[in-house]
Amino acid sequence: MTILTYQTGDQDVIGNPDFTQVPQAALDGLGGAAAGGDVAAIDPDFQIPSTWKFNLAVDRYFDLGALGDDWHVTLEAIWARTQNAADWKELRREQIGTAADGSAIYNQPSGYDILLTNGEEAKQDIYAISFDKSWDSGLSLFGSYSYMDAEVANEGTSSTASSNYNYAAHLDRSDRQRGTSVFEVKHQIKLGATYKKAFWDDNFTTIGVFYSGRSGKPWSITMDEYMQFGGNRSVESGDGHLLYVPTAGETAIAGSAAAASAKVVFADAGVRDDFNALVKTYGLTRGQSADLQRENVLNFVNSAWGKAYDSEFGQQALVDTSVNAATGQITYTGVDSGPFYRFQDTSSVWVLQIGAKYKF
Repeated sequence: MTILTYQTGDQDVIGNPDFTQVPQAALDGLGGAAAGGDVAAIDPDFQIPSTWKFNLAVDRYFDLGALGDDWHVTLEAIWARTQNAADWKELRREQIGTAADGSAIYNQPSGYDILLTNGEEAKQDIYAISFDKSWDSGLSLFGSYSYMDAEVANEGTSSTASSNYNYAAHLDRSDRQRGTSVFEVKHQIKLGATYKKAFWDDNFTTIGVFYSGRSGKPWSITMDEYMQFGGNRSVESGDGHLLYVPTAGETAIAGSAAAASAKVVFADAGVRDDFNALVKTYGLTRGQSADLQRENVLNFVNSAWGKAYDSEFGQQALVDTSVNAATGQITYTGVDSGPFYRFQDTSSVWVLQIGAKYKF
């Protein structure tokens, strides 16, 4: 039975290891910053996140005259706060400058030291109203509307420290501020109707129809700026730096007299016009999240309708960007024709369910 298989050259380094101990060669290979080894660690003062929720509900029945009595209406509010929310910081890089949008510019170390620590408090506020009503005829109606306001600094949806650090939208990966959650569903409506009748003897038949509609998932417009703000190449590749939208007085065209002192330079007039069109299309302000995903509606009637899409990591890098590390000046060199969405096949299908139940 083989219990250890070596890659080429490994035996010369590791030898015959004691499986109760970490091989010294492996420990030496970690080496810290001086040897360039990558580290993922937990803050010794890390606090387990906790979520505190407060719920308030009012339940009433109303008589609506010709529409009938016993209309059941519920108003509900849920407030949730997450204390000591998890976040990840990179400790090895050092700031060498400041960009025109106020963001830090870092050096590019050979490795990384990522620390799991506590970040900003997260919040979720939900307000909902629902109703239901049944008639003796067998007809029943129900519906609900909910509104959500959710903010978080880092969703922490990836499986590794480096990925959680890399891909969340930011102005500074090691100093993330709370913003709109990619899981926020701002508005959601659900409606339904059922009809139940015994067409023969006491054998009941039920027919139901349901509708669900909601706001799309939010996403952030970011710069396509690979490594322009420094850091380590292994964990700074996510293009998640939030787009800076300058005022008219902060911009210039490359090569013009005003270019040397401008915060943001456009490569040419065409890029400027494309950028202004992007700003107009989304009504942008700095760091604003935009509406993306649409939930399926009536896909059964027409397969071209009700297709659902989302955006990977809740962001779209739509503006090609370079940053002068010495001056902090930002240059926009192109505007992509996106956004580029991912089709969600399981969320874009229609479903028809037919069943039979016999009771003797």
